[in-house]
Amino acid sequence: PYRIYGQKEIQIILNACDAYIDLGGYEAALNNAQFADERLGFYLRGTNSYNSGSVDHYSRYSMMICQKRALAWGLLGKRDNAVQQLRIGREYAEKINHGHFLKIQNLFEAQVHYALKDYGSAYESLEKYAGWTSSDVWDILNFLGQTKVVFAPIAILMIVAINNSVDAVPTSIYESGLQMSLMEGLLLLENDKFKKSKEKFSEILEDENINSYPGIKYKALHGLGRVYFQEKEMDLCIAVFKESIELIENSRKFIDSETSKIGFSGNKMDVYRDFIRILISLDKSDMAFEYVE
Repeated sequence: PYRIYGQKEIQIILNACDAYIDLGGYEAALNNAQFADERLGFYLRGTNSYNSGSVDHYSRYSMMICQKRALAWGLLGKRDNAVQQLRIGREYAEKINHGHFLKIQNLFEAQVHYALKDYGSAYESLEKYAGWTSSDVWDILNFLGQTKVVFAPIAILMIVAINNSVDAVPTSIYESGLQMSLMEGLLLLENDKFKKSKEKFSEILEDENINSYPGIKYKALHGLGRVYFQEKEMDLCIAVFKESIELIENSRKFIDSETSKIGFSGNKMDVYRDFIRILISLDKSDMAFEYVE
């Protein structure tokens, strides 16, 4: 039982890492990743492994800890640290020896390389991430030591969802698909492929569940606004930039700590920066000043 409790505790700590990264608290995310690592060691005390059936929990959680560290270091601009954690994370993913965990690792690698502005490497990692299929669902449930009998209703719903209805897709899988599409759109944009990136951002924004993922939505709007600027569609450009910033501001209202509010907006300043530059270029200095404030 203490191992089951341990898994839940470690997962909660890793969820806190995600929250701190979204708030711009990258140092706090690193501290929580270290704490998760320590707790993992605590639950392993006196044992040589942390296996249950076909699951190597130690490698799985170690991989996830490395992923959080790599993303936090990447967003801090600490290239050597980020690349080191990616390398260690990949070693754990390969030790697990299961293709679907390698897909997750590839997606994290794409996000970290993008944060480091290594767009070529990000695209290579993204190409390795082939998305999720219905067979992936069965395989990953089996890999986690569960039987098809126990999870059949869930798995069937997941398969239906993957085959065009998204209502039943678990957050982790569904969000990974949206993140992959977002990364693809951003990389296309960085390579001046405006038409294709516009299609990708529009596809994300038309998703029926996109409002459940404001962190992805504001980035897609930001990207679409940049495309509209390149296409000289200034009214549309201004409209989507405003919507992107409104999403950020609305999310910020629910944060109590002033320090956290600053951190939350701080890692999203590129949206404000790009919009202010666009407004200045359009001689809309009064509106630009509003967003400077």
